[in-house]
Amino acid sequence: MCAAASTRPGIGRAIRMLSTATDMTDEAAAIRTGGGKWADPTVPKVGWVCVGIDDLGEVSETCEMCGTALRYVHTMKHNDYPRTLACGCICSGHMQEDIEDAHQRERKVKNRATSRQRFITHRGWYYWGTLAEKEVLDRYRGWKVTVYEKQDGTFAGMLERLKDGRQVNSKRKYATATKAKSGAFDAICWIAEHPL
Repeated sequence: MCAAASTRPGIGRAIRMLSTATDMTDEAAAIRTGGGKWADPTVPKVGWVCVGIDDLGEVSETCEMCGTALRYVHTMKHNDYPRTLACGCICSGHMQEDIEDAHQRERKVKNRATSRQRFITHRGWYYWGTLAEKEVLDRYRGWKVTVYEKQDGTFAGMLERLKDGRQVNSKRKYATATKAKSGAFDAICWIAEHPL
């Protein structure tokens, strides 16, 4: 362990935890060398809580703790720091002192992104109506999903729960059928987590 790291609160423990990790990414290297905010004595190194995680769809942001490019952003909050920080998986794991939790959080978001893409391209989608104005997926996690074009050229969706016929209509307008399908997928996931 480097001498400089051992004088900063929390960084020595982060380096020891890192030495057993097999994922030696740029984030891990920044932690090991004490780069970015890891070197700033005014920034707490441990005791953070993750308050959310976002999939940006592509690498388009940088970790505020180490400067690594990110697609998946863990929003971290600390009671002794004036604002939240957007961080990567490895940094957030060290900041909350639970790398496995950070990995599980990110794995869940990655799995959802993969499932969303499979849903959008599912072979079960078919066109319905005389002018093929609707795309329908008869069965997906207990729902019938319909995506249709509205009179103004935007798209919307409707979910119908198969067990009781309950319908949920989208309130948003989408620019494309693909975006409407993505919205329908997110609605199904949200309903699964927050039952109606």
